[in-house]
Amino acid sequence: MSDYFRRIDTMLASNTMPDEYKNTLSHIYCNDCEKKSYTPYHFLYHKCQHCNGYNSKLLSTMSSQQSDLDSNSSSDSAALNPNSV
Repeated sequence: MSDYFRRIDTMLASNTMPDEYKNTLSHIYCNDCEKKSYTPYHFLYHKCQHCNGYNSKLLSTMSSQQSDLDSNSSSDSAALNPNSV
């Protein structure tokens, strides 16, 4: 699979996203390692930040500024409710 993933990496590097998507992130679920992560948005593939695989499901997209706000609010709610983790 690593050769296949290298080919996807090369293809994604040659197909850059338009400027309006440069600061957009994808929240994904990886079907291989079963973890969620944020990764740069792309029309074609989304790379897992944990296992570097591409067998992922897109959960949502957001601007990186919105992601910063969401992570701050989720850490605030976790501080208020320790059982939420």
